[in-house]
Amino acid sequence: MKNRKGFVSNSSTSSFIIYGAVIEDGEYDDYYGDDEEDQVNEDGTNPIEWLREIRKRDPELYDNKVNAYMKKLESFGEKGEPLNKYRQEKFDRAKLLLKIDTLTEDESKIIIDAYGSELVYSIGDELFGLSVNHPPWGETYVGLNWCDVGDNETGAQFKERATKLVEMVFGKNDMSTLEHAWRDG
Repeated sequence: MKNRKGFVSNSSTSSFIIYGAVIEDGEYDDYYGDDEEDQVNEDGTNPIEWLREIRKRDPELYDNKVNAYMKKLESFGEKGEPLNKYRQEKFDRAKLLLKIDTLTEDESKIIIDAYGSELVYSIGDELFGLSVNHPPWGETYVGLNWCDVGDNETGAQFKERATKLVEMVFGKNDMSTLEHAWRDG
């Protein structure tokens, strides 16, 4: 049997099944700037502050996830070979994420420019391994795919792991199994 991870799509239908939470359309808009130049809102919120909030919730888990992501990037290619330009840029950004609390303005701009308006979802997906599904009707669904249950992990342990990650990244703990399918077009 073939398992697909994340967003399943073909030319006519799309679907997903995760254990996670719903993010209402526009809920994270506060973290995207009113001014595309500096990505800071009138009330001072910005994506860097959101990342700092994530780290405050669980500094050890945050640092472990960033370090694991960096090791994953380093594992691509032949041993001893330098990273290609694309992966090196991601690696350099990850190093900045480790020092999120002390970033300079220029370093903050590197992160904001790299992710733009997709920062919230890219960080959830790339860094924390969350499935981020955004169907055409506006809500976003974040969580872990049921096919990611570990070999020696119970359903309760899987749910606890998913809840911890979603709560840390998105501040949500109203979790359930979410599944949707729709016809594209």
